[in-house]
Amino acid sequence: MSNPVRKRIGIRRRRRAAVIVCVLVVLLLVTLLSVQTLQTLSVIRRGDNDRVKIMQAREVLELGRYVNWSEVESQELSVAIPDSIDEESDIASNNARSAVLERLTNENDSNATTRLVARFPAGEAGEVTTTLDENHE
Repeated sequence: MSNPVRKRIGIRRRRRAAVIVCVLVVLLLVTLLSVQTLQTLSVIRRGDNDRVKIMQAREVLELGRYVNWSEVESQELSVAIPDSIDEESDIASNNARSAVLERLTNENDSNATTRLVARFPAGEAGEVTTTLDENHE
């Protein structure tokens, strides 16, 4: 009589162990998928931030095309770019990021190429550098 009882207890323990293993595997898969989702969202957000910085640096570079460089003492110009502008008073907010415009001329080259370089936000982590060759527009 004890032999059939032992078999039933053994079967129940094995079933419980199998259920526990299945639950642990499902939890492991859910955790891995959650981590992967968070990493993907982080990469997408970082890409969006980089894209915004690149567009802002291009706008600063476009601003540099309209600077009269003959009146600038050095061939480097630092500009404070406001984060936002108050529409009512047209006053820039106190938060401003610096941008550096630099005009490089290669006089040794027979074509005398001129290049504009914009760094935005200058001196901060994640600084983006864009370049425009004025002769190849």
